[in-house]
Amino acid sequence: MKKLLILPAVLSLSALLSACGGGGTPPLTSPPTSTLSNILISGKITGTDLQIDSASLLSYNNPFFGEATVKNNILTLDLSQLIPGSEDLMGGFYGEGCTGTNSDPQARVLESLSLNAYSPEGDLIGTIREKIVDGPDAMLPNPLVYRLYSDRPFTFKGECQYTRSDGTVMTEKDDIQAVKGWNTLVFAGEGQNITVRNAASGNRAELTFTSATPRVAVRLDPESLMFADNDLMTVNARLIQIGNYSGVVQLSTNVAGLSVEPATLTLNPLPKVSAQATGGRTARLRILDLEPQLLATKLTFRYTGKPNLNDMPFELLIKDSNSKQVGSGTGKVTAVRPGFDLFVSPFPLTLGRDSTVEVPFVLSSVMGFSGTVTVSAENLPGGVKATPMTVSVTKDRPATGSLTLTSDASLKPGVIPVTITARGEGSSATASLNLEVPKPSVAVSIPYAYNGISVYQGGTGSIEVLVSSAFGFQGTTTLSLTGLPKGVMAAPVSVQVKPMESTTLKIPLTVATDAELGTSSVQVTSSDSAGADGDGPPVRLTVRPTRVALGYVSQFGLAAGDAGIWVTRDKYGAGGFETTLRHVVDGKDSAAITVTGPVYHLFGLPDAAVLALGSGATWVVTDKGAIPGAVAPDGATSGAVDHLGRLVFVQSTAAAYGYQFRLARWTPTTGTTEIVDAAQAYSSGGQLFRSNNGRWMLYRPQYSAGGLKINAVTGEVTKLDLTNSLSSVAIDDNGTVYFTENGPLRRLNADGTVTIFNDTNPGTLIGFDRKNPTILWSFHSDGVGRLDLNGSKFSHVSLGNTNRAVTLAGGGLAVLTSEFSPNDGMEVGFVTTLR
Repeated sequence: MKKLLILPAVLSLSALLSACGGGGTPPLTSPPTSTLSNILISGKITGTDLQIDSASLLSYNNPFFGEATVKNNILTLDLSQLIPGSEDLMGGFYGEGCTGTNSDPQARVLESLSLNAYSPEGDLIGTIREKIVDGPDAMLPNPLVYRLYSDRPFTFKGECQYTRSDGTVMTEKDDIQAVKGWNTLVFAGEGQNITVRNAASGNRAELTFTSATPRVAVRLDPESLMFADNDLMTVNARLIQIGNYSGVVQLSTNVAGLSVEPATLTLNPLPKVSAQATGGRTARLRILDLEPQLLATKLTFRYTGKPNLNDMPFELLIKDSNSKQVGSGTGKVTAVRPGFDLFVSPFPLTLGRDSTVEVPFVLSSVMGFSGTVTVSAENLPGGVKATPMTVSVTKDRPATGSLTLTSDASLKPGVIPVTITARGEGSSATASLNLEVPKPSVAVSIPYAYNGISVYQGGTGSIEVLVSSAFGFQGTTTLSLTGLPKGVMAAPVSVQVKPMESTTLKIPLTVATDAELGTSSVQVTSSDSAGADGDGPPVRLTVRPTRVALGYVSQFGLAAGDAGIWVTRDKYGAGGFETTLRHVVDGKDSAAITVTGPVYHLFGLPDAAVLALGSGATWVVTDKGAIPGAVAPDGATSGAVDHLGRLVFVQSTAAAYGYQFRLARWTPTTGTTEIVDAAQAYSSGGQLFRSNNGRWMLYRPQYSAGGLKINAVTGEVTKLDLTNSLSSVAIDDNGTVYFTENGPLRRLNADGTVTIFNDTNPGTLIGFDRKNPTILWSFHSDGVGRLDLNGSKFSHVSLGNTNRAVTLAGGGLAVLTSEFSPNDGMEVGFVTTLR
């Protein structure tokens, strides 16, 4: 990633304080400007008369990497002797946030636009930059020398964007040809636009100084203060004058009862160049150095507060003569005296209007304390009261209790710091917590959201919502639904809410005929809700295709007619058991034919009639009526109709040892039965499947693998060359067999090989579409799947409790679903037509 260029002046205090020293012998003279070099940074530092003792280039791992020698503010840094280690380099520098051409994205680099400058005492006083003042690149806006080390050659031409700490987005255009080692680039630009490229030859530069923001940093040694009584503790202190801060400063702490002496110190200005001693001193310090190299003093702390403290962080505040804070230091303080410790949970407590909340506390003896202690709540907001509680503390057993905070209707929302105070026997202890007073609101949720809700195109529906008052809300709130899919509409609903009460209501839904199918997450919200996204889980709203109610339909009987479908409805009337065959076209009954007795199965015939098989009766049914026919043989209900309207089925006859099963064919018009095949193995539990044209059939055994393919035209039966157990099967009008085996769709080819349609899982096959033979329908999950073999494009339509389906003469699929109707007290049926 392209790193946001941060000037080395921004150096962490911890790095500054923990540094160790080293130095070199600087040159004695240098001109104010010098010709740029790939291996040498040198020259007179301009822009300051402060004495600079050393300067560092910095790396990604070490803030003091690349120390330059400085003498009389003349700097020399030989880059040829400076080879960064792998930990000093950064990879992917022109990666994330950059676009363009990079010859080697794996290059690891170290880049620098300035050096940090230090006083003889080790104070960070500013930064030093190489400013181009003459030569080809001097005409660029604000040109600076940009040093880049690379562990390999690479080129990059492109653009990078990065965000500065103040949120400004910078755009950098780069045209770089880097060699292995140090490279000299030019960095130029104005505003938010920057250009980086290789520096031209003939440039001259001068070293310019920029002062750091004046401030003071303090390091205590040790950082932890320990008090057993009103005694004193003296520690070593080191003060760092960043940016040449000087003057009288005031010292104090942010902990009540913790004072520091001396309360004032005078920081003298840092030495000027004329005061520099021969040989110089290092800019960095060793913590254990015996010779003081920073402004050092001793500070004495006293703690007179009553509460015991346990490793409590504190801040040493540094302020100027006008009491403006100009720096700080940190430490920890522990005070252990005979008394008690008070503990309350630091987590915020929530208190609404006209309610109560408990504040549990624990008091434990310190250094043998025993006595009576009273615990109270202080700094309570208006509208809140708390009764103090008195407990007994012994040296052997802590005391526990709970304060009850009680609010009234005047309590205002907000976050209020509350102090819990314990006092007794001349000792005290305090603990703090935040009391969160929420704005009065309503809680809205969808009961039983995990059950989901289904609606249908062109229909209506509703979502049940639970509304209750939270934190004293009273009044009218408006509820809205979010996340509704395209074509589903719900108008906002208003409801009256009272404290301590809950209300359940339904938000009506209107579903357009072209509403987007699928499932969406829908949430209920209110402008008065504390949660912007509702207070409970969203409900999964599923939009399903248009369906037509059929009322009660029998579980037996479904067939396609020349148009629409035939279904049955049976009932027991005054004249006995009877069945009505309904021809449903475009959602309406075009005919309703009633026959006496039950109907167990319907078969569509090639002439658009349907064959109805009952108990000892058979009918050929059209819109004009039902014509009784010959009684079908046993086993015919599990058969299939061929292209001539004959019923092919497995016939069982008694034999010397059990039953003999053969493939037979029954002609309804004549009532004759003939044997088609007795050579292959059949059983009573097998199933027959047909192609749409009735010329091909497939027999699937119940318990064994493989199957038999039947040519209904010739009567030829061939055994499939398969060892697979067929979960579901379909056969097209050319006699090609498709099947599933608990997974992807497979096709049995003419040469006996099997083609697997990878990345498909259609479910249970229904059959091919009658108008579009590349479409294969299937039962899938809670609905129907549609697989287009041209490209293996699969789509799923949720329908609910799907149990029967049939391909339509005009193309598409008719699907029967059912659900329980509370009004009818029974399961009722629906038909959905898919194309």
